Amino acid sequence: MCLIARCAIATCAIVLCANEGFSTRWATFVWNRVQEIRQLTNPTRWQHVPGDMNPADLPSRGCNARQLLETHWWEGPRWLKFPKEMWPNSRPIINEDLVAHEARKTVNKERKLIEHTATTVMSNMSENQEEQRLTDRLLFLSNYLRIIRTLAWIRRFIVNSQQKRELRSKTALTAKEIQSAETTLLRLVQEGSFSKTLMSKLRAMDIYKDESGLLRTKSLISNRQDTLDFRHPFILDSRHPIVVKLIEYTHRKLGHAHIEIVMNHLREQYWILKGRRAVSSVTRKCITCRRYNAKNIVSSPAVLPENRVREAAVFEITGIDFAGPLFLRDKTKAWICLFTCAVYRAIHLELVTFLSIELFLEAFRRFIARRGRPSTVYTDNETNFIEANRYLQEIDWSKIEEYSSAEKIQWIFNPPSAAWWGGWWERLIRSIKELLRKVLRRALLNYEELTTILCDCEAIINSRPITYLAEDPQQLIPLSPALFLQDLRNSEVPDMDIIASTEKLNRRIKYRQELRDQLRHRFRIEYLGQLSRRNKLKSNFETDIKVGDIVFIGNDQSKRLD
Repeated sequence: MCLIARCAIATCAIVLCANEGFSTRWATFVWNRVQEIRQLTNPTRWQHVPGDMNPADLPSRGCNARQLLETHWWEGPRWLKFPKEMWPNSRPIINEDLVAHEARKTVNKERKLIEHTATTVMSNMSENQEEQRLTDRLLFLSNYLRIIRTLAWIRRFIVNSQQKRELRSKTALTAKEIQSAETTLLRLVQEGSFSKTLMSKLRAMDIYKDESGLLRTKSLISNRQDTLDFRHPFILDSRHPIVVKLIEYTHRKLGHAHIEIVMNHLREQYWILKGRRAVSSVTRKCITCRRYNAKNIVSSPAVLPENRVREAAVFEITGIDFAGPLFLRDKTKAWICLFTCAVYRAIHLELVTFLSIELFLEAFRRFIARRGRPSTVYTDNETNFIEANRYLQEIDWSKIEEYSSAEKIQWIFNPPSAAWWGGWWERLIRSIKELLRKVLRRALLNYEELTTILCDCEAIINSRPITYLAEDPQQLIPLSPALFLQDLRNSEVPDMDIIASTEKLNRRIKYRQELRDQLRHRFRIEYLGQLSRRNKLKSNFETDIKVGDIVFIGNDQSKRLD
């Protein structure tokens, strides 16, 4: 029986130190390998071979094929053939500092490997977080195009930093770089929008990933010979902030177009979930669109002033305004002076040929002689007529106020730029103009003829119903201003001159007084009762202006392009 002794020979003194248990902290990987070697071999059977006797060093030193065959490459050191007692005893001198340095190198390598592995794992785990941070930073930019260009410059910087100086790109961004940046941006948007739960709900849309890693949806026109973006558009979530900026950019690019136009343009390339709602929200918040599409605020109707609803005689409360000019046959001008009853809505028309204080006072005296002296007169402020009707500036309103004071008439001027204060006579001016436009057309009349026409217009407007006109013939006739002007002459009451006895005369006077009271009662119930109702505003937006609200102030005096 032949026994063969096992031994191990090493050329590295560091390996011998590690195998013999030299008290040094080695890396985990090295220490595990050393423990495995100790289990398989006996540390006392390890031998050291000097480097000049090591045949494994021949190729590293360099030799040709003949030298390799003539050497002991195939047999090992020659002393292996001799008995163990004749083997060279060349135990290396152990340098503890060198061994400790080598041990630290293994530990450092292991630490770097662990750090690299951890960095790789953490980078994979935080990749979505980094992309989210990039997306959040891009949101600070104002519009979608600027986001794409910024991302394109970032990508170019990364490419240039990895190239030599002479190979770096220094030109303007190319279309390819812009397209690549937009692709990257859309991928970031999709990764930040569509989770696994949401993707499971979108399976019915037949979604797939293209070669760029972007989600597309197949449409019914997939077989059409058209662009890929039109046949298979990108799918986007309307709730993502960058998608909102895309809609805003498209809206401004199309000249602040309407919802349908913006939707049609976006469908050329994108399929935005709940897109119509998102586009509608963007257009509704657009400051430019809100400015040019803004409607006047419809406020609740104010309470009528006391002089409009109190018990008063006809023309006791009067509003005065001018309409015109009208052209007469002799090529002169004439104006209509309108006197309006504030309570009973009756009118009185006077024709003046020149806007002067004298002619106006003459017309006012004729009105008083025929209708009675008013107690209160309302007129527009003279500053309201600047450039709107420069002829009215020729009237000295201060003299009129002096005249009214002498006549014990209270004269009230409406505030400047408050035309709605005189709305109760402006509406009647419109009615007069409509009548004259349809009757006169292009006809030129003289003063007498035009005066007659104005009397006819006055009678027509005063006979208009101011209460509900019922279809039932048994109902009472509707109220009109003429009933109050003509003192019930249309009520079929006989003339008092034909009444013979005094007793009958007293009964007739009492009867007429009762009819007058009934007329006033009907006016109170039927006319003023209608005015007391507040119609519901048809506007859907907020009508109550509060302190701090931003509003656009309209100015009729400014030019259109100001």
